Amino acid sequence: MYLEYWHLKEKPFENNWDLRFYYFSEQHQEMLSRIMYTVRERRQGVIFSGKHGSGKSLILRMFLKKIIELKQDYKIIYIVDPLSRTVEFYQEFVRQLGHHDVPTGRMQLINLFKELLVKVNDTGGHTIIIIDEAHLINNDTLEDLRLLLNIYHPTTDKALLSIILAGQFQLEEKVQGNPALTQRLPIRCKLDLLSMGQTSEYIFHRLRIAGQAMPIFTEEAIELIYRYSQGTPRVINNCCDLALFLGFSQGVARIEADLIEMVAKEIEESL
Repeated sequence: MYLEYWHLKEKPFENNWDLRFYYFSEQHQEMLSRIMYTVRERRQGVIFSGKHGSGKSLILRMFLKKIIELKQDYKIIYIVDPLSRTVEFYQEFVRQLGHHDVPTGRMQLINLFKELLVKVNDTGGHTIIIIDEAHLINNDTLEDLRLLLNIYHPTTDKALLSIILAGQFQLEEKVQGNPALTQRLPIRCKLDLLSMGQTSEYIFHRLRIAGQAMPIFTEEAIELIYRYSQGTPRVINNCCDLALFLGFSQGVARIEADLIEMVAKEIEESL
């Protein structure tokens, strides 16, 4: 609706998985490097935590893109519903490894999963389990994940599995309640929210990708966006998108601070 008015080719502040709009700060590069190191060195796992809306899932998507670009035989198991029962977890593991005749018994599932892990390794591959929203995992499932990390190849003694747990900050506390699992996941990634300077870079970056090189938001407006969002990318997106729409509706030349105040009030009322 407002694209032509602001000379944009597409909407710049959609909350989607389009990696073209991904803002890659030094912090994000560090997080991605740690996750890549975990997998390439076949370490047992990593805990990746951050506030909701901070961009954890986008980093995981970028990680998957990098893994595909390596053109190596990584088998990816991606879990987005960690509220499942433990047996359902194993069933999903087995399905995502390409086995469709899935048993229902827990021990049958575990034994089959071990067999599949060994088969992947014997063909030069490595299996990666990614669990998003992992702070929702129950303690019994965490214990099962610990047991999975005890699986080694029966003849070469190589680790067969790397686990990436991504979730909100309470994930750290939950995992620490299982000391044996904590020891097996030594690599930590904590994604902080954007600073004021990064918020400004983030906004300009997304506008450039959408086709607008000129600054639409004033510095004062960006300062208010940062104060309102506290540097949370998802909130920044919501705020900027509504500001562009209201700016178009009111026929303004640039997004000023008073418009951001109106946007913030409207978003808060909607919540």
